[in-house]
Amino acid sequence: MELSSETMEGKIKTLLTEISGVKEIEPNQPLVDSGVVVSIHFIELILSLEKAFDIQIRTFDAVPEQFLTINTIAAFVREKDSKKDEGDPLHFHPEVLNRRTGTEREVGDITEQLLQAKHLKLTGDGKVVLDGFLTRLQERFDGFFQDMAAHFDATAQVHPAEISLDVLTRAGYLRSFPKLLKYCPGEPPQAALVPAACLPCYSQYSGMDLQDSFCLTTANTVSRQEQEGYLGLERLAEFKMREILFFGSEQEIENNINVILERIRNLAEELDLTYQISTANDSFVAPEDSSKKAYQLAARDKLELQAYLPDKKKYLAIASINKHHQHFSKAFNIKHKGLTAQTACVGFGLERWCLAFLAQHGLDVSRWPQKMKQ
Repeated sequence: MELSSETMEGKIKTLLTEISGVKEIEPNQPLVDSGVVVSIHFIELILSLEKAFDIQIRTFDAVPEQFLTINTIAAFVREKDSKKDEGDPLHFHPEVLNRRTGTEREVGDITEQLLQAKHLKLTGDGKVVLDGFLTRLQERFDGFFQDMAAHFDATAQVHPAEISLDVLTRAGYLRSFPKLLKYCPGEPPQAALVPAACLPCYSQYSGMDLQDSFCLTTANTVSRQEQEGYLGLERLAEFKMREILFFGSEQEIENNINVILERIRNLAEELDLTYQISTANDSFVAPEDSSKKAYQLAARDKLELQAYLPDKKKYLAIASINKHHQHFSKAFNIKHKGLTAQTACVGFGLERWCLAFLAQHGLDVSRWPQKMKQ
C-alpha cells in the first residue's frame, strides 16, 4: 500500500463518518472523548480497517490507545501494513452468556424411540410424518409462544407458503443464500417456498411511516434446501416456525428483546431444560462476509437458546432472537415517526422444541415437568 498521509487520513475519516455519522472530524480530534468512537463503533472500526487497507489486526493490538485520533490510526495502519504476514486477524467467536443444567434422566436415543412407537416416520429428503402425539406436543409449545406474543398485544397474521423473488431480493436473502431456496416452478422462477417465516411480513409496510411501535406474530411452514444434508428432526427440509416480530424505535426494540428473552428463559426453566444462551451469526449475513459476521457476534445482534441433546452430546438451537437494526426497514423503506424504523424477530422451531424436550424427558408423560401436564 502506498498511500500519502493525506489520502490515508481521508480514507480513515470516511470510515469514521460512515460508522459514527459525524461528518466533521479533525485529524487530531480525540475520537473517544468527543464521542465519535464508542465501544461498539470501536469493534466495527477494526473490522472496517482490516477490509479497507487489507491488513490483519491481532487481538492484543486491538487497544484504544491505537485509535485516539485519525493520525494515530493512520500510524497504526502503516505499522500493520508493514507486517502483513505476522499473526492472526482479530476474530470473534460465539460466546455462551448463560447456562442451566436441568434434571438428568436416562432417556437414550429419542429418535429411535419415536420411530419404534410410530410417533415419527422419516419419508426421505428431509421430510417427516408426525402422529397425534407429536402434533399435540407441537401445538402445546406453539401455545406457549403465542402467549408470549399476546404479552406484546401482537397482531396475528397468516402468509402464503410462497414468497416472490423480488421480495427476497430486496430483503437480501437471495444474494446471501440462493442455494438454500426451493424455487417454485416457472421459467424463470418468480417465487420460492418461504425460507424464514418472518420474511413475508416486511414488504406489506413498504413506504409507510409508522406512528406507533407494534408487534406481529406469524407461523408458517419453512422450506430450505440444506447444503449440509438433513438429520431427523434436527435439520428438516420443511419445518414449522413460529415468529414474533417487533417494529419501532431502537430503545423500544431493545426493551422488548430484554422482556422476551427473560420469558424464554423462564419457559425453559419451567420445562426443566438443560440449555445455554449463546451469541450467533445473523442468518441474513452472507457466508463469505466474515467481517460482518464477526461484528454480529461482537454486537450480540443474534442470540440463540440452545437445548442439550443428551443422546447426541451436543447443543441444538431451538429459538433465536435477531436484532435487524435498519436492515429490512431500509430495504423496504419503512419509517417510524419519520425516522428509519428498527425491527427484530424471535423465531421458534416447533419440531426442534419437541425433539429437545423429549430427548431430555423421554416419552413417559408421568415423568414430565408439571407445566407440560397441565
